[in-house]
Amino acid sequence: MRARALGWMCLFAFAVSESTIVLAQVAAPRTVTDIVKTLETYRPDPAAVERIRALASEEPPKTEDRQALASFYFERSRAAFNIGLHAQAAADMRQAADLYGRGHTMRLRALMDVAIFNWRGGDFAAAIVATEQSKSEAASRNMYGFVLSAASIEVGIYAAAGDLENARRALSQSETAWATFSSRNQGPELSVHINRYTIEGTRSIVLMTEGKWTDAEAAERRALDAARMAVRSYPNHPAPNLLTRDVAVALLGTSLERLSVILAAQGRLSEAEAAAREALQVTLENFGRYHAETSARLQQLALILIEQGRTLDAVVMAEQSLHSIEQSGATGGLRRLAAARRSLAAALVAAGKHEAAVRMFEQYREGVKTDRYLSGQLPAGDLDWVIALVRTGRLDEAQRLIEAMREWNRKRFEERDDRVAWVRGYYGVVLAAKGERAQAFAEFQAAVPQLIEIKRRAAVADGGSVRQTQRLVIVLEAYIELLAAAEPATQEAISEAFRVAEAARGGIVQRTLSASTARASARDPQLVELARREQETGWRIESLGGILSRLVADPPERQLPKVIADIRRDIESLNRQQSELRQEIARRFPDFADLVNPKPATVGEVQAVLRPSETMVAIYVGDQASYVWAIPKQGPLRFVRAGIGAVEMARRVAHLRTALDVSGAQISDISAFDVNAAAQLYDALLRPVQDVWKAAPGLVVVSHGPLAQLSLAVLVTAQAPTGSVEAVPFERYRSVAWLAREASVAQMPSAGSLVSLRRATPPAATRRSFVGFGDPVFAKTANVEPRPVADVALRLAVRSAPKLDKVDSAGLALLPPLPDTSQEVLELARMLGADLTRDVYLREAASEKTLFGLDLTEPRIIAFATHGLVPGDLNGLTQPALALSSPEVAGGDGDGLLTMEEVLGLKLNADWVVLSACNTAAGAGAGAEAVSGLGRAFFYAGARALLVSNWPVETRSARSLMVDTFSRYAKEGSKRKSAALREAMLAMIDGEGYVDPATGKPLYRYAHPLFWAPFVVVGD
Repeated sequence: MRARALGWMCLFAFAVSESTIVLAQVAAPRTVTDIVKTLETYRPDPAAVERIRALASEEPPKTEDRQALASFYFERSRAAFNIGLHAQAAADMRQAADLYGRGHTMRLRALMDVAIFNWRGGDFAAAIVATEQSKSEAASRNMYGFVLSAASIEVGIYAAAGDLENARRALSQSETAWATFSSRNQGPELSVHINRYTIEGTRSIVLMTEGKWTDAEAAERRALDAARMAVRSYPNHPAPNLLTRDVAVALLGTSLERLSVILAAQGRLSEAEAAAREALQVTLENFGRYHAETSARLQQLALILIEQGRTLDAVVMAEQSLHSIEQSGATGGLRRLAAARRSLAAALVAAGKHEAAVRMFEQYREGVKTDRYLSGQLPAGDLDWVIALVRTGRLDEAQRLIEAMREWNRKRFEERDDRVAWVRGYYGVVLAAKGERAQAFAEFQAAVPQLIEIKRRAAVADGGSVRQTQRLVIVLEAYIELLAAAEPATQEAISEAFRVAEAARGGIVQRTLSASTARASARDPQLVELARREQETGWRIESLGGILSRLVADPPERQLPKVIADIRRDIESLNRQQSELRQEIARRFPDFADLVNPKPATVGEVQAVLRPSETMVAIYVGDQASYVWAIPKQGPLRFVRAGIGAVEMARRVAHLRTALDVSGAQISDISAFDVNAAAQLYDALLRPVQDVWKAAPGLVVVSHGPLAQLSLAVLVTAQAPTGSVEAVPFERYRSVAWLAREASVAQMPSAGSLVSLRRATPPAATRRSFVGFGDPVFAKTANVEPRPVADVALRLAVRSAPKLDKVDSAGLALLPPLPDTSQEVLELARMLGADLTRDVYLREAASEKTLFGLDLTEPRIIAFATHGLVPGDLNGLTQPALALSSPEVAGGDGDGLLTMEEVLGLKLNADWVVLSACNTAAGAGAGAEAVSGLGRAFFYAGARALLVSNWPVETRSARSLMVDTFSRYAKEGSKRKSAALREAMLAMIDGEGYVDPATGKPLYRYAHPLFWAPFVVVGD
């Protein structure tokens, strides 16, 4: 089995022998293909399963030898536990303990196993009895290592039961035993490592239960270090009273899994995935493919992938988890099987596979009927189950389920509890789907304000989970649809729909941004301390809330009234503390509060900051439809529902972009732009509100979803003339009625971003003009793509985009170089009067080392002519980033990436930040989210606008467009950035195009939108 595990070399460097295991962790690959391939090397072993089952059901030998009987029951207990027969395992191990008798070391181990098996079976009271007995007997023999282990198991039991008071008491006993053990320096080196692992892991469990994730991480890393030392120092022939090597390796896997949970809770998802992968690797080495522990590790990995937005990978891991438990022979492991089924159902819902999710939930329901505890939890329901039923049209079933959930929650929680609000929101979703509009409206009005506040509360701590965000969006979209259908469509209803869409629009961007901001180095030590305290308070509330939900789901006879009351009291106290901290942050550091905890902007707030020449056009792309608001400076706003849902919108945008994302090398490879499709999209979205925006054609567009991958400037306001003959390629596009001819377009990540930017103090005019970074070096050996030498004049000089869609593992070195960007940066620098020796950083100098050594408060314009990356582009990348020179060639620390988190820590004073090699079609829509997130991060850092390319640009036209834009902007300082860009676009459409240097004749026009429309202004 170990030989098969060694095939996983792309994850970890292994040096494995019978007594040593060394793991060197690296960034996780960008897909799970490597894991699947490793799992496929394992085959079920029915004979081994049958041997375990046979041993679990074997009759005891007919002998009077107590030691022989004790050994039999010990082995039969372990076999029963391995196939999920927890009650039998506990009973058999109790028999073994009694047969070993007092004074026998194996009795102490057996008693601790009794505790563990009862704990896994849900019998906490019996588990505690066993730990107390084990502690007492070990203490009477001065065996403090065993006292420590028993007390630590007791901590875990109390923590699982939510009894923090007794968990802390047991932890204190563990620490006393550890101090005594350490002072006496008992046992071999291995015992010291195992016991150090035990005490640190025990501290970690208590801190995790309390939601003190930062302290828990520190303790868990100490435990992990001890576990590695234990495995590394394991003797070839350990003493009989020492744990076996397999157990020591299992402890290593357990510590890694706990660390992954801790990291994920802090929003550090790349690190969490790496830890979860290593935990899975260790578990495979120790237990093999078909084991309950392997199933649990795969479930943890699936949860992390869902949080990363990698839902299809999450489904694969959840399917593998279910397969592991089904083939493990754990016929009695109903709870493990139920957990695997529920995990897979949740992943299927996250991936939009609702039919399959319903089938899995039904299997889950049927499977738990024989378990009183699990079947008693069914009325608590599952919001994922509800939405799967709604999406598959099973509305009556959905209503029965949500009404049962509503009744169950109302019996256990107060009306103002968050859980009640969630159920009310989903009840509104079901009622709206059934056409019961009045009752649905009442439920939404009661639930939505509280749900939005829940999201805002989570924002400062860690942004909330992806699943929570997805669930909130489902409720908000149903509410928007209900408001859109209201007759008459009052201004109040339209304004409310706008505010709700603002709350829904943030999505994953806000979560990632919030988590990063909470970790980024803030500019004021007092803010750092306040943000840390607010974050940790939020974590504790969430952790205790999860425990409370679990406790109240227990059958009445197993509930712990005092524990429940204590947790409710603690949550109330923590809620007050968090509220006070948020108020203090908002009062003392309003910019920070607005970034991580934004209130949805209102129509009135937007109108107050709009200029008379401007109209805000806000678009929200929902699952079933899109919604458009046109908001003028004064007067009534307009609102329209377009029957284009997210899937259809993505299809239309992808179709239009086929002519813009050029993969060929020649002018002849450029596809015709579908003018009619662009006109149809205009007809659906902007024509119904054009009477508002045409009176003030400075468009401030708040886009959303797939539509954000396309500048609205390429939409067409009238059908194009047909049958025209081109004297020069692309000349016919000059006569197209582009929206760019009628309006300038600036994008905003949200309406609130405009409000914040307009209220900010304008920067001083006396600043250094420019600093630029270009043509970074990504590897010692350049990844150069060959270029054709024929027809040089007609060759497309397109900047290569990263081709990563079919790559399972990708690092910085895989990115293609961008040699043409050097000239662009130099031309911009010359045009803006910059000092080429001081203000331009090319090749190796375009690095993190250079960037972080500069005073970036001086330049008005900062240009990054490099790849913009989205989450998932490179191994371990979970947030947007800009690619800079690799430290391997440029020197310095870092990873060669300027991540969104690092942007938040910058201090800028820039009018514009230029990102001229982004590709927002990447990552199945993640690019649009990345631009939105980077925009808000740069705004917080001190920039007022970004100039971003939406697709890989053609270098010659891009340089011309950029220089012209900045020239127009520099000549007339009061000109809006979007207006300067529009004028440069029109000049390019109507200009000569590319002129043959030899003949002076145009070879092709730049009127095709590939050339003039790649850039969009994001910001003010």
